[in-house]
Amino acid sequence: MNSQSLYDKAVRSYLLTKYTSAANTCNKAIQALKPEDEESLKLNIWTLYLNIASTLLVGSSTLPPAKLFGLEETNIDSVQDVCHCVWNKLVQFYSTELVDARLVTACLNLDLKLNQMMEAREVAESWFASLTDLVLDDIANGRESDENYLEIVQLYTCRILPGMNDFESANTFLEYNSILSDSKKKQLKSIIQEQQDIIEKEKKKLEEEAAKSEIAKAEAIAIAKAKAEAEAETAAAGTEAAEKIKVATELAEKEEKDREDQAELSKKEKNLEIKSHSTVSTPRSMNRPSVMDHNLKLIKKCMAQVTTKSAASYATILIIVFALLALLRGQRGRLSIALQSLMAKLWQTVKMGTKVTYM
Repeated sequence: MNSQSLYDKAVRSYLLTKYTSAANTCNKAIQALKPEDEESLKLNIWTLYLNIASTLLVGSSTLPPAKLFGLEETNIDSVQDVCHCVWNKLVQFYSTELVDARLVTACLNLDLKLNQMMEAREVAESWFASLTDLVLDDIANGRESDENYLEIVQLYTCRILPGMNDFESANTFLEYNSILSDSKKKQLKSIIQEQQDIIEKEKKKLEEEAAKSEIAKAEAIAIAKAKAEAEAETAAAGTEAAEKIKVATELAEKEEKDREDQAELSKKEKNLEIKSHSTVSTPRSMNRPSVMDHNLKLIKKCMAQVTTKSAASYATILIIVFALLALLRGQRGRLSIALQSLMAKLWQTVKMGTKVTYM
């Protein structure tokens, strides 16, 4: 099939939204083009190629296969690579000729739709650089239509360069352009100024929004910091109160323990005192009966000696009585009944002895 038939088939597939089939057929049509083919056919095939590329790339979440564009896979990693390779492919086809301005316009529109400003600038500037003085003279003198040239100039100065925020280069290009009329330059400069004003307003708006965002962020940080400080103070106060409570509790526990220890010590001292008193008093009570018995035995023995001897020895009895009284006076408490009875008998004996002696 010749290039015309392949072009017709590709157009039908494109209109039926069979873009993969249209791309493959269009690539075959480009390969089938011959130098003697009409310029209109070449223009149509390449225009269809750029439209298919735009349809496949714009709005696609994934990068289509490079073979759909007739490119090598190894050279394609991004949309920028596709745009660059498409332009190079077009330039290689028109290697000995100037690329048609309409195809340059289509290629620039493709780059602008894909937001590839750097590639669009490279396309426009490389095409401007390829213009010969003869072509420029023909455009300037009206021998060749300047419509396509003006369209490229307008895209370059009013969309591509402003899109890169390079208004100075746009104004400089118009200032030193010898083909454009003064009225056209004025018109394009007015468009550039409008673009600059819009971008400046958007930039100012973005700066204001960024400033508001920074202020809000700073306020949020200040509020968060104040809240954190308040929480820290509350926590510190709680910690201090807890420490005070802990110290007070420990002090109370210590005082309670001291009181318990003091009570225990007092109890032990009291028990020790009681035990000591009991220990001291017990021998006395135990010794008293033995002493008393011993004294009674002595008294009985003396009385027996008195009765066996004569009454003349009453002096001895008196001494014994006085000694007994002295001995008994040392005892604490009252005399027992037996002792009182014994004393009464002794006293009677003494009196009887006295009477006998007197007689």
